[in-house]
Amino acid sequence: MEVQFSDSQAQLARLAGAAGRIANETAVVSEALELREERERQRLEFVASLDSATER
Repeated sequence: MEVQFSDSQAQLARLAGAAGRIANETAVVSEALELREERERQRLEFVASLDSATER
């Protein structure tokens, strides 16, 4: 898969790399996907809690 970074995303990745927070662009994409997965998990938990509350 090919990923295109916006200019600001590329700059952020370069700065993070220079500071030693990431190893490479692949690490940036992996971290972004992990964060997206976590966000989706939280959304699903929230929706489930709403469903549970309305069933009472």
